Amino acid sequence: MTAYGRGALGLGRAARRVIRATRARAPRPARWCAGYLPRGGATLSTGADTVRRFGPHSVPRMENTGTAPASASASATEPAGGGDQRARAAARGLGLAVLVAAVLVSGVFITFLGPLFAIACDTCEDGVRGTLAYGDALIAVARYGVPLATFATLAGMVASQRPGRVGGFGLGAQWSLFVVVVALGQLPA
Repeated sequence: MTAYGRGALGLGRAARRVIRATRARAPRPARWCAGYLPRGGATLSTGADTVRRFGPHSVPRMENTGTAPASASASATEPAGGGDQRARAAARGLGLAVLVAAVLVSGVFITFLGPLFAIACDTCEDGVRGTLAYGDALIAVARYGVPLATFATLAGMVASQRPGRVGGFGLGAQWSLFVVVVALGQLPA
């Protein structure tokens, strides 16, 4: 048997099939950009030449039924410039930087000020609740849970292909922990 045969790396048939399928796949553009036509395809006509595009992953084909000026056929087959893509990439990077800053600020705020909100009391003598039924749990969530959620959110944003979604879920988890901290502080002793 050859090196790529049945027992080459100890891989099963399904694993070899997945590897073959991933090798055969063509790289896809990250987003729709200017110059690509919507899904389903369309036909562009420039005089004698007809250009058909069937989507962003196929190479445009030309049916030459006559001669056309070189500038007309070149402009019909080439996608628009990359300026729009660069602007989108810059905006996306700026949005992710703002999201990372929001995750960090939120984590610091909840870690340090969350317990203070939890023990605040309007009717108490000093404005601070004296006895807490779940004080140890409150401190554990604020000291360990919130920083862990912040770190996990930042690590997930770096490792994920969809960092915006991970950042949104992480912010939701942090503020859920804030509600838990405040609820633990408000429970009667």
